[in-house]
Amino acid sequence: MKFRCANLTVVVAMLLSSGVALAYEPTPSPAVNGFGRAVTSICAPYIKDKKSPGDVSEADYQEYLALRDAGLKEDPKLKDWDKPYLGKVPAEYFPKCEEFFADYAAGVDAEKKPNLLTSCEHNVNARLTSIAETYYPDFEKVGAKTTKLWLARKDLETARFYMFKKDGWYTSGGCATNDQYKKKFQPLKASFVAAEQMVEKMEAAKNVKFAKVDRKGTTSDLLWTDLKTKETKVYRESP
Repeated sequence: MKFRCANLTVVVAMLLSSGVALAYEPTPSPAVNGFGRAVTSICAPYIKDKKSPGDVSEADYQEYLALRDAGLKEDPKLKDWDKPYLGKVPAEYFPKCEEFFADYAAGVDAEKKPNLLTSCEHNVNARLTSIAETYYPDFEKVGAKTTKLWLARKDLETARFYMFKKDGWYTSGGCATNDQYKKKFQPLKASFVAAEQMVEKMEAAKNVKFAKVDRKGTTSDLLWTDLKTKETKVYRESP
């Protein structure tokens, strides 16, 4: 028995030194199975049917990311999973899936579905309209005394996250990840720029400059810099 174990150790060492990859099959768990489903059930049909990144549904993209991230967090070696799962080998599809969904997020063939998500225009316009029709008119009446700057900036940063899925005040819903590359998105961008200019005028009147949204997970905070003291801090009400 000792002799066989020693021989096995030698064989494994030889395989590793020669660059030959060893087969990997993870221990099943909800996260592992979720990763397997993300690759073989959500992504693989797009690859197999030679679909364009523009054919992807936002729901599939978001589910793929969530299941992928949860799986790799539990077991970083899942990308090397070379035993069949649900009839497909994850290691063969995973690199293709990563490239395919990255192209979707970068807007490749976005105009294949020219319409924006229903929640995109509705949610974004609701936030921007509150600035243009409520918070800014209040500021025009009372000037630097306005107490609505915090609400105005929060709505602007929420709209930013709805639109671009990156910076801004974390929330759910809004636009598809590739909506920003579509022609129908351009009016939303113009409305956003106009609303941002209004909020910046409100901030200038209060002698503050917006610094950033500090986001930890799904929790967000607004930070401004006091232009007199140069202090930057979190505000939970208007500066």
